Amino acid sequence: MLPLTTLENVKTLLKNPDPNLDPLIESFINAFSQAAADYCLREFDSDVTTEYFDGGTSTIFLTRRPVTKIVNIWVDDTWVWGDTKLIPVTDYRLVNAATGMVHYRLGVWYPSAFPKGPIKVVYEGGYDSPPDDLEMAIRTQVAYKIKRREDVGLVKVSFPDGSVQKRIVDEFLPEVVSVLDRYSASYIG
Repeated sequence: MLPLTTLENVKTLLKNPDPNLDPLIESFINAFSQAAADYCLREFDSDVTTEYFDGGTSTIFLTRRPVTKIVNIWVDDTWVWGDTKLIPVTDYRLVNAATGMVHYRLGVWYPSAFPKGPIKVVYEGGYDSPPDDLEMAIRTQVAYKIKRREDVGLVKVSFPDGSVQKRIVDEFLPEVVSVLDRYSASYIG
């Protein structure tokens, strides 16, 4: 799993951070990095990935984005994936690396008579380091958690002047959710 921020970056958002908090900050970085991957239904780190897709369509969307290289694509309703079922590189193209969109140039990937999973794609994708907006979102979330670590479960506080302060109880801050939504596997932009 790719940590989506660093200890040093989180400390830039904290006033006089206590070095004794470093292990806790690191654990929050790992926890929120994994939670972000779960929320977005994808992995962020760069790796070679194998995915399977249904037939009957001319376009598929790979989930480990951005896609850097398609290694091979096979179409085989027997699930044997031999060399004779390998799709020539000239028959498809990566339309958009950021969205993972791959288009089959000859119509549909496989007749709809075999709709379940006859397409196998091996490709490289993901990030070597997180994009700036994603890194800042997780940095902000971790710093918020560190600052509010003693307020666990606090929903609101009333002050003598009648003002009320309410803490967010969701997993992510709203501004973090806005960033994560852009990286969600279901978002095609």
